[in-house]
Amino acid sequence: MAQIIMPKLSDTMTEGVVVRWLKKAGDVVNMGDVLAEIETDKATMEMEAFDEGVLKEVYVQEGQKIAVGEPIALIRGEEEESASPETVEKIHAVPKRRIAQEKARIPQPKLAEVQHARDTADVEEGYSRVHQKRAGTAGPGAAGDTAGGRVKASPLARKVASKMNLDLSRIEGSGPGGRIIQEDVLAAAGQKAVVSTPSVVALPVGSAAEAELIPLTPMRRVIAQRMVESKSQIPHFYLQVELDAGPMLQLRSQANKSLTISGEGKLSINDFVLKACVEALGRVPQVNSSFSENGILRYKRVHLGFAVSLEEGLITPIIRNAENKSLRQISAEAKELSERARGKKLKPNEYQGGTFTVSNLGGFDIDNFQAIINPPQAAILAVGSVIKKPVVGNQDQIVVGHRLGFTLCCDHRVLDGATGARFLQELRKLIENPTLMLI
Repeated sequence: MAQIIMPKLSDTMTEGVVVRWLKKAGDVVNMGDVLAEIETDKATMEMEAFDEGVLKEVYVQEGQKIAVGEPIALIRGEEEESASPETVEKIHAVPKRRIAQEKARIPQPKLAEVQHARDTADVEEGYSRVHQKRAGTAGPGAAGDTAGGRVKASPLARKVASKMNLDLSRIEGSGPGGRIIQEDVLAAAGQKAVVSTPSVVALPVGSAAEAELIPLTPMRRVIAQRMVESKSQIPHFYLQVELDAGPMLQLRSQANKSLTISGEGKLSINDFVLKACVEALGRVPQVNSSFSENGILRYKRVHLGFAVSLEEGLITPIIRNAENKSLRQISAEAKELSERARGKKLKPNEYQGGTFTVSNLGGFDIDNFQAIINPPQAAILAVGSVIKKPVVGNQDQIVVGHRLGFTLCCDHRVLDGATGARFLQELRKLIENPTLMLI
């Protein structure tokens, strides 16, 4: 018998939502079958079965939010279905040593892999099953049982109860087997665990209007947490330049004419910016780094992130090993990742482990802006729109120029002003002489 738990599908995931069950109680399950769709803080992913048998019980309803590690379903092997009660009881009584062995087989990420940009994501760890010990009349929630007659409660419920100074022994559990879950604790405190519809909040006397309380989505909650951590823990400084985008626009126009004739996808301004960043990082590798307590981690590969706006927030897909890819390859991969990001189809290794990020608001007619560094990276490039303005030409005449604003946002623990300036100098050379990107 295998207990299916809410998997940890990303480093920042603390809870997930079962969007849709693709199997129902009583269905036969084969290894590799998709059991459900799980919404994380970044994407919606499919959860596969790693056991065979019959889906005996489903603990969680569609749309319900569950903490990572909480049981969500139970698969019983076919041999258990046909076994006698005595045999089933023996199957349930899994020795503690076996539990330890099962847990030991769950792969754990190494410290170096966590600190460095990883090439693959630990998806399998998130889908691991925890085989539970059953005894007496214990129900599916026995995973939370402890010796000595202690109250059955999930770790999250215990944490919330501790913060609210509530006695768990006085709270009735609604989880599997009478287990106390977060909702029970919040209900006992007179609160609602999940706000299903927006509510109107009365502001203090003298306020101009009433406000509507919009529940935080998992993505918005993680964005808020990470951005506060970044601004409070990373000493940001900013360097701004304005570049001549004319040569880049001219080359782009010529290239797109040829690509249109051949039926291939066109190149965007952002494609050129991404490629220029990859080349500049190769020339100033100090920027392709991150800070750690043991020293500065300088990455040998460029895993280039670029921000994609979503309705509920933003996400940064990663172009891995970008230093080995041409302008057209970067363009094609960026388009594919963007489409999948908007469809919430990205895998964890496609949005985790970046070493440098580009945030482009040029499409929103923003001249320039300051971005917030995406930890643990050492820098992020903020890109504005191309603006027509009068400039002084080579013969001291006034001409119409196409100007592009860059703001490099740096972690002062890793980079100094001179290093950031050299990086922007290399970007200038590449943007104003774009054929260098094609060599």
